[in-house]
Amino acid sequence: MKKMAGLLIGFFLVNAMLFATPPKRYLMPQSIQLQIFSLSQVGAPEPLSASIKSLIGNPTEIQLFFESSEDLEISSKTASLETLASGTTKEFKLSVAYTKNQADVGGSWARIRVSYLPDYKALADEVSKNLLSYSNEMERNQLLKSLQKCLKNKQKDIQAVRFFFPDKKK
Repeated sequence: MKKMAGLLIGFFLVNAMLFATPPKRYLMPQSIQLQIFSLSQVGAPEPLSASIKSLIGNPTEIQLFFESSEDLEISSKTASLETLASGTTKEFKLSVAYTKNQADVGGSWARIRVSYLPDYKALADEVSKNLLSYSNEMERNQLLKSLQKCLKNKQKDIQAVRFFFPDKKK
């Protein structure tokens, strides 16, 4: 009987270890939000509105790149911002025209890509204060350590978002 109880306990412990949920890994909070969309109601490729919004802190050294598929030409290729205050949005109006080139396999698209230095101190404050979202102390401390390393190394972040145009009529 004792052997049977020991086997059952061992069986349950092994299963608990094998099927236990792995520890939750936390990601850096989203620092900025990018959007790009067409202002046209008829699906023509112009004009576009692209925006960047600071969600947490004041990101700096912001470099924006406006890119497209080979069949489109965007009026502006780049823009720079020294800083973007927390909660503010900067919008860019872009003209787009068809070229003589063919669209990519995925069709016609435009993209806003940004390289920037996040406000790592504000991100660390958010992680430290938001115990509901970052409840696992060990993982929270690991994320805070990672944010400190990024701050020390002045590590830039890169994000992008793409807009796909409807197929043009032939």
